[in-house]
Amino acid sequence: MASDPISDFFEKIKGRPEMLPKRVAGVLRIDLEVDGGMEHWFLEMDAGNLRVSRREREADCVLRATKAIFERMVLGEENLQAAAYRTEVIVEGSFQLIAQLRKLLPGPTGSHDPREFAKSTNLRREQ
Repeated sequence: MASDPISDFFEKIKGRPEMLPKRVAGVLRIDLEVDGGMEHWFLEMDAGNLRVSRREREADCVLRATKAIFERMVLGEENLQAAAYRTEVIVEGSFQLIAQLRKLLPGPTGSHDPREFAKSTNLRREQ
């Protein structure tokens, strides 16, 4: 059975408090169009905690995209902001939550987290 990049992405990020600032709170619903239907994912961000679920609830922000576009985002092949400029992604509600989602998405293949790069640079200088 093939791996699902979207499920893998959500499994990887859930419960990782270091990924979000403590001041961010809200629910982001991600609506993915697939085969004439809709899949829903919910990211609940609260005081640095991140919970992922499929359980329906009210959301402070909604992101709508095709499953194919969002899959490219979670694989680091597509940029959220660029897709929004092309209207391949529609966002309604709190843009603060979208900014946090952007931080959770991987960058392009071969890119480095600037925090990790800074740590590795400092380590080399000390040696």
